[in-house]
Amino acid sequence: MFQPVTDYLKLFLTLINWLVFTNVFFVAKRTLKKSKRLRNNSDVKAKQIVAIMTSLLTLQNCFFYYYFEPYTMVSHDSGEIFRNILYGYFIYDLGNVMDGYKNSMMDKFYILHHVTSIMCLRYNLAKFYMVRAMIYAEISNLPLYIYKFMRVNYIALEKKHKEERENDKDKKEDMIGGSKELWESRKRLLAVKKVEIALYGFFRVVML
Repeated sequence: MFQPVTDYLKLFLTLINWLVFTNVFFVAKRTLKKSKRLRNNSDVKAKQIVAIMTSLLTLQNCFFYYYFEPYTMVSHDSGEIFRNILYGYFIYDLGNVMDGYKNSMMDKFYILHHVTSIMCLRYNLAKFYMVRAMIYAEISNLPLYIYKFMRVNYIALEKKHKEERENDKDKKEDMIGGSKELWESRKRLLAVKKVEIALYGFFRVVML
């Protein structure tokens, strides 16, 4: 029979998860820097990779906790582990926000969001429908993280295209239209944005 998760183990799990998310960030950043195509703004992209990984992990844990937890012998432990994975991520991301803090509205929003989320996770997840809410929230978040990742590439490509036109007088007439590569990138970015808006509107407004 499994023993309930102790307070010391909870703290240990939180620290381990924080270390995991932090190391994934640095590994992703180093990997991106080695790529000629993806090396630009590797810091921002690495953060989105961690966010996508966390979102998928949270969805997996949500489905396990929501659908299988009542039928398992480790129901108490699964809930605590589920919480501490998210504690680790929120602490990791709070460090990112504070590291680049500019006193903007988004900085304040993220700090409030993460602190509030940590406090809410202490309550009964099933009783307050938090697991179901997190399922909807993370599904709607995934396209946003992908959009942010792709947007960094688009901005870099746009900047590169602009510099090429300024340095080559023969390309001045192409100032408005842009290159085929730029147009294709913009088209993909807009497609992901539409998916993001649709999913966000459905799950955040209709379902929540």
